[in-house]
This record gives sequence, C-alpha cells and structure tokens, in this order.
Amino acid sequence: MRLILLLLGAVLLFNVSAGGLLAKQALPKVEVSNKGQLTITAKNDVKYQDWSSTMLTGKARLVLHIASKKSANDINLEAMQAVTDAKLDPHYFQTTTIVNGSDSVWGTAKFIRKLLEERTLQEPDARFVLDNRGRVRKAWGLQTGDSAILIVDANNQLLWHKEGKLDVLDIEGILEIIRAEITRLTKASSTS
Repeated sequence: MRLILLLLGAVLLFNVSAGGLLAKQALPKVEVSNKGQLTITAKNDVKYQDWSSTMLTGKARLVLHIASKKSANDINLEAMQAVTDAKLDPHYFQTTTIVNGSDSVWGTAKFIRKLLEERTLQEPDARFVLDNRGRVRKAWGLQTGDSAILIVDANNQLLWHKEGKLDVLDIEGILEIIRAEITRLTKASSTS
C-alpha cells in the first residue's frame, strides 16, 4: 500500500507544474488588452489587437513566455532554433511568443516593441503577443524574469511545460510531443 501511495505521489508531482498547471487540462483563460497580439495589416504595417489564451486552439503550439529582457530571451534560443530547423507543417503547428512587458529593464519598452514588430514582419507564420501588464504570467503562475516553454494541443490542453533553460533531452522531447500531435491532427483531418 505504501508503494502505491509513493507511486501515486510521484505521478502527481510529475503532472503538477508551476502555478498549478496540470498536463491534459486547458490553460487558465487570460486576456491581454494592453498591447496584445501583433498582426500585419494590408499595408504591411503592424498593429496590436486584443489576445486571449482561448486563441491557442486549432493547431499544436509551442508557447514561449519570456520576460522582456535579453537574458530571458537568450535562455532558450537553442530550443527555438531546433523547432525552426524541424520545419514543422504550419497548417498543424504554430509558435506563440508572449513577452511579459511588465518584467523589463526600465527604458527598454520602445526597443522591445520595435523588435517584436520587426519579428512579426519577418515571421508571419508565428504569433507574437506583448503583455504589458504581465497578466499571462500571473494567470499561469509563471516565474518573473525567466523563460517558460509550454506545449499545447489543438484543444488548448497543456501537454508539457518547463521554466528555465531546456536541455538536449527536453528539446528532443518537445519535438517528439509536437510531432505526435501533428500526426494526430493529420490523421483526424484525413478521416473527416
């Protein structure tokens, strides 16, 4: 009986992550209206529109949540490059980068906005969100000043997440999870 309780405890610890996020549950709903998602206009300009975590549906997604600091941005460059190099089908997969503008170095807000606007134009298949009030970090219970990577399925259900730097095994693991979800979505679309 004691062994069963220990195993049950280990499973629960594995599934519980920061802020009480649980695997196979929808991410807590959060909306960003101060700035929000960057979109490209017909005139090839960038504008901001309200964003909601409910928009993380329809595709497998890697969500990168980072503090608005170069040190946080650099933490998982290797992981993001591995995802880019994998050339995953944009019909079934998308990255969403959420920048916590409330966690920045004083005086860098305009620089961060300009950088995000440039990246939006350079990577039209990706999604970028500027969260000036840190609502996403608070709603999801993420750490300040850090980088977090979350993998969600097409129903906005959390499949995996980790805060801090991903190691080689983490990167291999996230690619495997994403590819499995893409395979599931491909099969589902071919049978409907």
